[in-house]
Amino acid sequence: MRQDLEERLRHHHQAELQSLREAHRHSMETLKQQSEQELQTLRLSWRTRQRPCWVASLRSELNHIHASAIEHLRQTHHQESAAAKMELEKTLESNRTQVMEVMEVGGGGGGGEMMEVVEMMEVMEVMEVVEVVEVVEVMEVMEMMEMMDGGGDDGSGGGGGE
Repeated sequence: MRQDLEERLRHHHQAELQSLREAHRHSMETLKQQSEQELQTLRLSWRTRQRPCWVASLRSELNHIHASAIEHLRQTHHQESAAAKMELEKTLESNRTQVMEVMEVGGGGGGGEMMEVVEMMEVMEVMEVVEVVEVVEVMEVMEMMEMMDGGGDDGSGGGGGE
């Protein structure tokens, strides 16, 4: 009887121990799931807080690139404009030389009047060419700026803060 009692007690103790182990395992799994959920929540919160910093950093970098590109365009425009003006001056001088040669070869009266007319025509032609060149250059710069501003459809408004 005593052995029977000890056997039942041992059996009861083992069942209770098994029940406690099972409850402990279940508690550990629950704690693990809660910890993972909390970790995910913290990660999401961190990312949400960091996103404005990332966006600001990217916006700053894009503004710098945009400013550099505009400066490069300005310098290129200046160089091309200077080259075009020199070419116009060379052409004008060449035309003047040719007119003078024609005037010398043709000689005779009325040369002064003809010279004035030719010079006025040259001046008008040069003014028209310069105006066309300037309009084209301004249009090219505006197109480049529009391409740079409208290049990214991310809704940021494209560097309007400058």
